[in-house]
Amino acid sequence: MYNPFLPDKAAAASTGPLTLATVGTVSAAGVTLILPGATEPTQAHYPRLSSASLSAGDAVIIARVSGTWVVLGKLA
Repeated sequence: MYNPFLPDKAAAASTGPLTLATVGTVSAAGVTLILPGATEPTQAHYPRLSSASLSAGDAVIIARVSGTWVVLGKLA
């Protein structure tokens, strides 16, 4: 069963403070991410910087902040 208060297993597997990911979905709750090595988007929704205009399928750089991922922006 999914518990939003526990770390996502795929996210926990990536240990660096910065990494690349692919946007799965975008909603008011945040974005789901397809993390390195995964084929499906996370169930958790992650915050993004307000300047990041994202769409599904965008390649993004994410940072580990306070135990969660934050989407910094899209790669050109």
